[in-house]
Amino acid sequence: MESGQKQNYIVFSNEVQYTYIEANRAIYRNKVKIAKEIDDCEFATGTNNGKRVVNVKFNAGGKLRENTYTLK
Repeated sequence: MESGQKQNYIVFSNEVQYTYIEANRAIYRNKVKIAKEIDDCEFATGTNNGKRVVNVKFNAGGKLRENTYTLK
């Protein structure tokens, strides 16, 4: 991925993949649509207090939402 580009998908070790498709404004879990009318979405991984985390930032209905999930 080039610098400055957003990561529009994330794949977990159990092979579950979450993907944002900009063309139809939807988020998919593998091939199943789980969210629609999403204007923008970005997935990021990192660490927080020594634990792996996934950060999901998305814009829907003009509201920016951000959630951080700690992985086991």
